[in-house]
Amino acid sequence: MRLRRPSFRIQDVLQATVIALIIGWLAALGFGLWIAKLQYDEVNAYLPLEKANAAYQSRIDGELQHGPLLFLPQIGVMAAVLAWQVARRAKDANKPRLYGATTGALVAFVESVVALVMQVPWIFVVVLWILLFGTGIFADWYAER
Repeated sequence: MRLRRPSFRIQDVLQATVIALIIGWLAALGFGLWIAKLQYDEVNAYLPLEKANAAYQSRIDGELQHGPLLFLPQIGVMAAVLAWQVARRAKDANKPRLYGATTGALVAFVESVVALVMQVPWIFVVVLWILLFGTGIFADWYAER
């Protein structure tokens, strides 16, 4: 009786997913803080102090809390880290294409939940799925070469 080797280890999928998510979220945090500082400097330079706080809050709310401005750089960084993680670990998997697709789908699922909570438009969520799922498949194809 021959034992079947699993297609991939679930620990590898979870590790690659967590690394991609954490680095992506750190990139979003850094980008968000940078944009917030730019907005704060811009508002304080042109408005009186009593109107500056309200203008700053309305700009931040529109651009960072409920818009795709913060979301797009995060997805770019996340796709790059996902490609690196999948390409690095795909050679150890029995079915690398399934490993890459599963990892990309898991990252896309977590990010789509975050996007829907942030009220990002549906079109960005669809593009997110295409990008991250495709990145996972491409990375393991690249690792096989």
